[in-house]
Amino acid sequence: MKRLVLILVSLAALLCAVPVVSAQDCGDINSDGSVNIVDMVRILNHVGSGWELTPEEEALADCDGRLGVTIGDATAISDSLFLLEGGFDCEPAATYTFAFAPNDTVFLPRVEQIPDGIDTVVLSVRASFEENTHGFYMPFRSIGAGMGGAFQYVSCSNPQGGLFFSQVMYPYDWEVDSLIASGLRGQSGSLVNAEIFQVKYGRTSAGQADISMEPFDREDLWRFAVAKDGDLYIPVFAYYDVDLPVSTLSASLTSVALDGTAGTTTSSEVMIDFSASDYPIGYTLTATEPWIRIDGAASGMFTTPANVVFSADPTDLFAGVYTGQVAVTDLVPSTAVSAVDFINVTITVDDPTPYPPGDLDCDGLVTMSDLTIMIYYLFIDPGPIPPCE
Repeated sequence: MKRLVLILVSLAALLCAVPVVSAQDCGDINSDGSVNIVDMVRILNHVGSGWELTPEEEALADCDGRLGVTIGDATAISDSLFLLEGGFDCEPAATYTFAFAPNDTVFLPRVEQIPDGIDTVVLSVRASFEENTHGFYMPFRSIGAGMGGAFQYVSCSNPQGGLFFSQVMYPYDWEVDSLIASGLRGQSGSLVNAEIFQVKYGRTSAGQADISMEPFDREDLWRFAVAKDGDLYIPVFAYYDVDLPVSTLSASLTSVALDGTAGTTTSSEVMIDFSASDYPIGYTLTATEPWIRIDGAASGMFTTPANVVFSADPTDLFAGVYTGQVAVTDLVPSTAVSAVDFINVTITVDDPTPYPPGDLDCDGLVTMSDLTIMIYYLFIDPGPIPPCE
């Protein structure tokens, strides 16, 4: 399965007037006589998707004064183009320190117990960065911890507009089951718990699952890091919990009125439509009285949407009015709520229909049918006529 790589480089920035650094060799990877956004994207392609650079291109790309082509080199070009600061040094005499940056924090989303019925989840990666933090490099597993294969990375979007630059690319050769999020800031100023990009996940199999973005280091230089002051640093990262949307169970009726006859096994019927406002909800219907019938699931367990038929069995009931309830319980998932706790059920039970004299066919009426039975009895077969019960 082809793996996806995300490199955050905004197309919106390409529509703006971009200054061009004067012609020079260092940083001019494509040797077109200037250091520009094309060279910056070449570096992002390399560190994000593993696109190869020739030895000559790699020497020109290693332009931030530290050994190795990293997000730091792309940041150096971005700072020069958009912030008009910094310079280039293709004779690196130092290495990256990867010191701890306690004031730079990446907040990774985590969502638990995603039920069947939710097929797409969009999560926000947020960050608090110091003013001088102008780039980041963040490898993630595309199937994070706890996901169990039920969800997988689909795509990424960049809501910041001109603040970051984005481009979605397909890799050739890189870490299995991972995605790379790289970003460059085209503006100054600190960030405080700001959304830096969104990641979309899609369901690949049924079942309840969790999604937890899992960072990792691809190799020594391509590590989970932020770029500032010509060096790469290790930020703090912390998880925050994402609440699922609340799905509400509702019923088209909250009470039903039935009619029946004492000693019989059937009654009138009423259908109730159970629905959910968001993802499907499983629920149990339990009758409080033995004469209440719930048709549709022998176990009493239903899943929205469902049309459930309510009726009664008045076999053991005498004439009168009887009331009961059907409890709505055991909602699945536990995050769901119900707008109805009980369905009230009432049945009016009548005495068996009295049979008037002459009602030989026991339909409650004296008609030509009864006369036909009498003639048959008198002139054809004088056997006994069964009494009405």
